[in-house]
Formats: sequence, structure tokens, C-alpha cells
Amino acid sequence: MGDGRAGPLGYFLLRCTLFNKRNVRSVTVTKILYGMTSLVLCFVMTTSAAETEDVAADGAKLYQTNCAQCHGAELQGGNAQSLVDGVWQFGAGKWGMASTIQQGITHLGMP
Repeated sequence: MGDGRAGPLGYFLLRCTLFNKRNVRSVTVTKILYGMTSLVLCFVMTTSAAETEDVAADGAKLYQTNCAQCHGAELQGGNAQSLVDGVWQFGAGKWGMASTIQQGITHLGMP
């Protein structure tokens, strides 16, 4: 990471280790989680910081299309649980969370 480049998964993991919900504004958390969706889907790519911003924007679109109806526009929850409260029932760690996003929970209505 010394050259300013990190794969999307590396960026995601770094952001997770720096996460402290008391000190991070909701907007920042939202951007991280929006970006996470796209980052998980393309974790084998290597990207620059500018490319990472593009990936995060794509993730925001994916979230709005596939997740916001149940998890809320600001990740606050609704028909499905909040994504900003730190309690993720189907998270089971970073890889479990990635699997849940990729495979969904069809019997509960998650695409």
C-alpha cells in the first residue's frame, strides 16, 4: 500500500479496522457500506484511489437498487435490520458478510 494502490478488498479491510462508530459520521459509514457492496463484487481487481471512488459510486447505485428498499436509504433499517448499528445477524466475519451479500438470503426475501 506504500505506492497508494490497494485492491478493493484491502481498502475495505483497512476501512473496517479504522471504523469507530462513535467518531464516524453517518454519511461516512454510508459511503463505506455502499462501497463495500461493489468492492466485494470485484475484490480481485487492483485499483487506484480515483478508481476506488468510482467503485464506491457504483456500489452506492447497487445498494440503492438492491438493498435500500429493506435496509433503508441511509442504512438505518426498516423491513431488514440496520447496517450501521454494529449488529449484523448474518455477518459471520468479513467473508461471511461477503457471502451474504453475494448469495442473498432468499428465504427471507434478500435478493
